Amino acid sequence: MRPDRLLVVALVACLGGLAHRHAPRSGTALADRIDALLAGTFRPGDPGAVVLVRVRKTTLLHRAYGLARVSPAVPLELDSPLRIASITKAFTAVLVLQLADAGRLSLDASVGHYLGELSGPTADIPLRALLQQRSGVRDFVELPERIDDRDWSFDDLVARIGREPLVFPPGTRWAYSNSNYVLLAAVIERVTGQSYGAELAARIFDPAGLTRARFPAPGLDGVDGHDADPAHEGGFVVAALPHAPYNRGDGGIAATAGDVARFAEALLSGRLLSPARLDEMLRDQERYGLGLFVDRLFGHRVVHHPGDWVGFSSALVTLPDDDVTVVLLSNRFQLRPRPETLALRIAGMAASLPVLEDLDVLLLLVMLVAGIALLLHHRRRGRRPTATGA
Repeated sequence: MRPDRLLVVALVACLGGLAHRHAPRSGTALADRIDALLAGTFRPGDPGAVVLVRVRKTTLLHRAYGLARVSPAVPLELDSPLRIASITKAFTAVLVLQLADAGRLSLDASVGHYLGELSGPTADIPLRALLQQRSGVRDFVELPERIDDRDWSFDDLVARIGREPLVFPPGTRWAYSNSNYVLLAAVIERVTGQSYGAELAARIFDPAGLTRARFPAPGLDGVDGHDADPAHEGGFVVAALPHAPYNRGDGGIAATAGDVARFAEALLSGRLLSPARLDEMLRDQERYGLGLFVDRLFGHRVVHHPGDWVGFSSALVTLPDDDVTVVLLSNRFQLRPRPETLALRIAGMAASLPVLEDLDVLLLLVMLVAGIALLLHHRRRGRRPTATGA
């Protein structure tokens, strides 16, 4: 057999191997693979996570790994509420869009129109730029004074954000800033005359059936947040939660994995927003819509948001066109691998996308690339002119 034909056969075999590895699997086999991945990440004696995987509105996997409290050892439970951190921003965006649909506010109006105490450039920023993370407002976590060490009220923080010079002119760049969603929470309270928590309950928690979600959540039922500390016995310490009455809009919700999945399904099915507003929320503006990241994985839409807050990490990942939802809530801060990396990998597995699940798939890809290179090399050699002599 000619070398180039032999290489073609080898390449087809490699592609066949990839297709076989990533063909849709039975639910039980797929759940077992995902469970093995997670069990290898969260050891039984360490702080852990609750993970929920839903495919076509059916639960594929819902399991708790590791401990809610290390000493004395208390296991995490499926219905353990954990802090969802910045996933809260998606909830805030939904509230703002609901109020816009009701004619209570305009996304093109300035934040100063609703918060009269603001002045200067910050007051002129449109609400839309806050939602899109294109405002230029400096992230309060980068302020020179340590917010967590001060007895700040929510109003104190709003005023402090308003006094800070802008990092760039609104609308000219994208930069993630928690301050944007603090200001939006203040607008929600000013427009409705109700607390942010009351609006969450009335407009999202209750309609979407989030039975365990709550805000504020100063304490959790038997769950500690943890920071990694190699010098400490066991490698983890209980995180010292700051006194944070200001943690509103950008974070602060506590919920179960089931609550977060119900929120995502209610949102994407159109039960929380009108079709036009939902489309606006999920429209890609430099990988960010309104309160959610918008990406593509092998051509498939991915809508997601990670979260990190003292002692906790989280990720919500949905593939709307594949009807796949993954929620990962952990009581371990700055989890490695990152929670969104794990959740994206699991979502890809659930949707039968060519995710590099393990070494043998990587080796198949290496063989494929090497085979293509060799095939091209042989074809170039075959086209070289032969010497005719003088």
